[in-house]
Amino acid sequence: WYERGLSQYLLSAFNWLDVAAAVLPACAVLLERACARAPPYAPLGGAADEGACEYNGPALQWARVLLAAGSLCLGVQMLQRMQGFELTGWLVMVLLQNIADMRGFFLIVSLALYIFGQAFMLLIGGVAGEGGE
Repeated sequence: WYERGLSQYLLSAFNWLDVAAAVLPACAVLLERACARAPPYAPLGGAADEGACEYNGPALQWARVLLAAGSLCLGVQMLQRMQGFELTGWLVMVLLQNIADMRGFFLIVSLALYIFGQAFMLLIGGVAGEGGE
């Protein structure tokens, strides 16, 4: 029973969102604390990048990305919890069904964006960008 229960737990996307909602902000806090303890302009983890812990340094930008992903996970988690209430449960189910019905449309739109993106990249491929590249 334990192995089957664990495999069913790990196969649920909502359970992974629950774990991510707890782990991502914790990782962001640890990263920010590591930067707070580092001397100014010290490379993070022995890397050769100067200023990794500045206000807009790469370490703190990654911390912001982790916090943003964690807040998205919390929002989806809130929608899952709202299914249990009589007032909002049917609204959440309608929303989920609409998203499921639009999967094919999203696939076609994504493919079209990819095709046009490739075409425009080929068209402007020889143009130098800013900074004299």
